[in-house]
Amino acid sequence: MLGGVKSPTAIAAVLAAACGNDPGPPDVPPTLGETGLYADVATRTVAPEMRPFTPQYPLWSDGAAKQRWIYLPEPIDASRADWQFPVHTRVWKELSVGGRRVETRYMVRTPAGWRYATYVWNADGTEAALAPREGLASAEVAPAHRIPSEGECRACHANGATPVLGFAALQLSIDRDPDAPHAERPAPGSLDLASLLATGELAGYTGSIAPRIAGSPVERAALGYLHANCGGCHRADGPVAAVGLDLTDPAAARRTAIGRPSDFGAPKLRVAPGAPADSVLLARMRALDPLSRMPPLGTRVVDDAATHLIASWIDQLADNQHLETRR
Repeated sequence: MLGGVKSPTAIAAVLAAACGNDPGPPDVPPTLGETGLYADVATRTVAPEMRPFTPQYPLWSDGAAKQRWIYLPEPIDASRADWQFPVHTRVWKELSVGGRRVETRYMVRTPAGWRYATYVWNADGTEAALAPREGLASAEVAPAHRIPSEGECRACHANGATPVLGFAALQLSIDRDPDAPHAERPAPGSLDLASLLATGELAGYTGSIAPRIAGSPVERAALGYLHANCGGCHRADGPVAAVGLDLTDPAAARRTAIGRPSDFGAPKLRVAPGAPADSVLLARMRALDPLSRMPPLGTRVVDDAATHLIASWIDQLADNQHLETRR
């Protein structure tokens, strides 16, 4: 579906269009201080009702440091795997490069649907202004950092039944993976499954407070990384479902990736057990060409820690112990 697409911006446009109609100009405030995140934006004092969370498998964003907050006006409908968030839910993700705040990404569920925006911090870190819908090539305080367009936000977040990524059962498990690439120490007061259940904010949730990926430590970390960084698009529904690669959960990833042929070209298997050099998935993670690179959006720097991890996992598959899961 991406044949002939020449740039990340064009890729985002194709994916965003496939996700549904463009909702029009974002219904969001012109400054970050007006979104409600801060009690005092100049001193960066976060409002007490905006609570931090720290996913155990963070998204790779070219090494940027991150902080995240969520505001929940009512309980989440957690009766199914794709949680449904109430109207007026707000989510923020702040990215810093070299110790300087660069941007804060924001999403809010309005009565008319989800809206996405990015705010660019000023040089002295006292306020952030709404970025243009088409994004920015760089931020003044970090010339190599690219601010995403509103279409890129939609391309990543509007692929499935819920647009909130990084705030779900596996990511909020109290059994955190010590080997997760770029694992972050949870911020003081970070929400997790136990705290959300204790406050009655997960309506209908019947799962464990400590879900984890079964397998060796390497496999656990590798499949967790693929879930967080690739599962948003590579799922059984959404714009790229026809590809047939589902990385949303471990069982699906094993079934649709390991030993499965690829239509992308040489090497021929998505994951060739025992042969990292012959695995398309790893080759695309290492690629720099935007027409070959995966993920195609949100990153321009190869994640060396993750590619080393995925190569180690593929090496461990040499005994074909997982091939029996294919159907």
